[in-house]
Amino acid sequence: MDIGRIIIDDEKERLRSGWRLLIFIALLLSPRILMGLLGMRGGGGSGRLTASIEAIGGYALMIGWVMVVSWFCVTALDREKISSLGLWFFPGWWREAVRGLAVGAMMIGAAVLLQVAGGGTRLTLHPFWWHDGRIDSAALRQSFIEAVLAFGLLLAAATFEELLYRGYAFQTLQREAPAVVPTILFSLLFGLGHWWNPHRTFFSTTNTLLAGIWLSLAWLGSRNLWWPIGLHLGWNYLLGPVFGLPLSGISFPLHPLLLGSSSNATWLTGGDYGSEGGMAATIVLLVAIFFTGRRVIRLVTPTYPIKSP
Repeated sequence: MDIGRIIIDDEKERLRSGWRLLIFIALLLSPRILMGLLGMRGGGGSGRLTASIEAIGGYALMIGWVMVVSWFCVTALDREKISSLGLWFFPGWWREAVRGLAVGAMMIGAAVLLQVAGGGTRLTLHPFWWHDGRIDSAALRQSFIEAVLAFGLLLAAATFEELLYRGYAFQTLQREAPAVVPTILFSLLFGLGHWWNPHRTFFSTTNTLLAGIWLSLAWLGSRNLWWPIGLHLGWNYLLGPVFGLPLSGISFPLHPLLLGSSSNATWLTGGDYGSEGGMAATIVLLVAIFFTGRRVIRLVTPTYPIKSP
């Protein structure tokens, strides 16, 4: 057995994708490993609004680190341009993001509509900024600040998760294996990554896995990360800050636009976990996977090139 051929791709004269993936993971986890060895622990904020600002900053640091590690691996190990990662300001990038935002919002809107039609969910205007038949301007300003912070936090969270699950690790494996391999692998990891969320169920984890497949297909069809980031953000923002329903088991923000309740037909609505734990979301995700998959089926090949913007 030629050990060298197991490690090195002679044709491309570089490490095989599995080794590149292991290096990426090791570099990505190195700060956490170092902090553990030094006995360091992170702290947390006290207020909800302050915690949101701190959380945005924390996500920004994590995004920065993933980008640094990705840049090193893309350029040094894969010998590609960093633009091949798909998170670059190429002409039309914002259209991809906005289009994804709109489609993601429409999808979760369809799921919630099914929940309401099935009698499992009720939506009412939040009374926080409405008193004695008129709008409370101070409360309205606070709600606006919360909505902006929520958008920033969910944008940062969506960007981080897409970089993690559809970024370098996914893409480097897809360069040398059929696209179905990283799609299933990282969708499983995406689902398991939400396993410790409050009120999670096997059903909610299955739906998160389906969401991972949908977002992976979105990357395969667009070859950029702006499209799945937009999808991810549109879904999350409409679900939590607009509809006031739990977002993967977490109620967020404090004063959403609407108050959503799902005490009935929890099999349809997801109950305390939110829409992602119910059958309505399953139906919408399966439809999305079908139509997105039809567009990218010709791309599911290990030799399809990664397009650089």
